[in-house]
Amino acid sequence: MSVGGMLRFGAVGLMWGSSMFWIMLALQGLSTVQFSFARIVVAATTLSVALAVCGVALPKGARVWGHLLVLAVLSHLLPVILLEIGDATGSDSGLVSVLNASVPLCVLVLLLLAGRVRGLGVRLPAGLVVGFAGVLLLFAPWEAGAERLFTWGMLVSLAGALFYGLSMLYMERLMAEGLLTPLTLAAGQALLGVGWIGLALPWGGMETLQLSPAVILGVTVTGVLNTGLVYWLFVRLVRDEGAAMASSVMYVVPVVLILLSVVILGQEISGREWTGMLVILAGVCFAWWPSRTRRPAERRDTAPVPR
Repeated sequence: MSVGGMLRFGAVGLMWGSSMFWIMLALQGLSTVQFSFARIVVAATTLSVALAVCGVALPKGARVWGHLLVLAVLSHLLPVILLEIGDATGSDSGLVSVLNASVPLCVLVLLLLAGRVRGLGVRLPAGLVVGFAGVLLLFAPWEAGAERLFTWGMLVSLAGALFYGLSMLYMERLMAEGLLTPLTLAAGQALLGVGWIGLALPWGGMETLQLSPAVILGVTVTGVLNTGLVYWLFVRLVRDEGAAMASSVMYVVPVVLILLSVVILGQEISGREWTGMLVILAGVCFAWWPSRTRRPAERRDTAPVPR
């Protein structure tokens, strides 16, 4: 990974890992639907300003917007719905966290099925496996009991992670074909998000707003940084480093969240959790280790995007 890629990787991990604290501020005065809509509107506005400053126009043509719509379903609609269903079944929070962090392994499985895993070399897949072992140590899903490990809720949540991994490969291919740039892809997704989240407003967005400086700050930070800017940076990572490498940031997110919880909330960490975080970081660093495989943009053995 290049130096610029490492900086973007760290920024994405920090912003996504800190999201919970800003969301907590925003939800003091907004319902979940109101917050989701406000955040995506702020993100879409931020990325639209970025388009204007960079002198870049939104993509045109039904074909490109069709791809963006498919991507929105894969990366936002289906994962959110499936994870909500899994959560509604009373799934253990530690198990859900493990499944949320399983996206890099889902990407590896999809690459294996597509016959593309050989192009990744050895270090990247090995690092992702080690990183996931650290996630298991961190959240200790076995403590929930065997009866909660194998449930329909867990399978549904795993399907959500699989669709999210598929969306990363999909966006990688769209950019490799030159149909979209990181900025136009991120902006297009945000604008589509305004539409489909807006449809939910009648079913949870009509409550009276309780605005305060803290609520406004929470919405602004999550919209500008933790949704708009972070998605642009993440898509850039997918283009430059490949979906497999970019997806490993999902391992860093819980590490950042737990460390910030220690600093901000005074949360105590057990020895097992410290060990898990160290194993995660070791796995990610091993995955970053330079290899002789070609950059994602230079590979041409990818499966075509559905048209």
